[in-house]
Amino acid sequence: MAKIYESLFILSLDEVEGKIVDSAQEDLETALSAAVLADLTLEKKIAIEDERVNLVDQTFLDDFVLDNAITLILESARPRKLRYWLNTLQYKKLKDEIGHALVSRGLFNRKKNHLVPVGRESVPSPSFETRRHLREICLAGGQPDAVDVSLLGLLLCSGLLKLIFTRGERKAAENRINTCLLANMQNEWWGSFAAIITTAFPGKLKVE
Repeated sequence: MAKIYESLFILSLDEVEGKIVDSAQEDLETALSAAVLADLTLEKKIAIEDERVNLVDQTFLDDFVLDNAITLILESARPRKLRYWLNTLQYKKLKDEIGHALVSRGLFNRKKNHLVPVGRESVPSPSFETRRHLREICLAGGQPDAVDVSLLGLLLCSGLLKLIFTRGERKAAENRINTCLLANMQNEWWGSFAAIITTAFPGKLKVE
């Protein structure tokens, strides 16, 4: 299963041009750093208490991007505030590292500075399959797991639902996402996830 940060990056790619679409450029870096922290939350590697990120499990995940984040947190002299890590994880090479990881997994090829999906007959591209899955959840009553809910919540609060839904579909999608978020508020990961979203995108999460 793709990580939240991978799915977000894939959704932001123009598969024809092989680069990030213009409409995603403004908020993508903040959204990606929030996604990395959300992934670490769901993997039970971090917990956020009093606005500070605490590393609760140092075991690596065999995932370059997430393991790098674990290393940075581990090597920090003290528990630092969530805002510090949201800013720190927006480092210059993050998007390149995500692209490299997707190439290593055989999902994309790199042509010069562009990423193009690996062509396979009768197999949907990663972007198409991710969009199809999320649209099914929001518009056809599909059942989400914790990764889906976190990704959709992040897309909603970052203003990136436009990558998946038409203008006419967005209100229904927003309502469905908020319903899914409400249904997960009692889960153990919710408190840390909500802290990540509200710090990254203040005032955007409506179901705190």
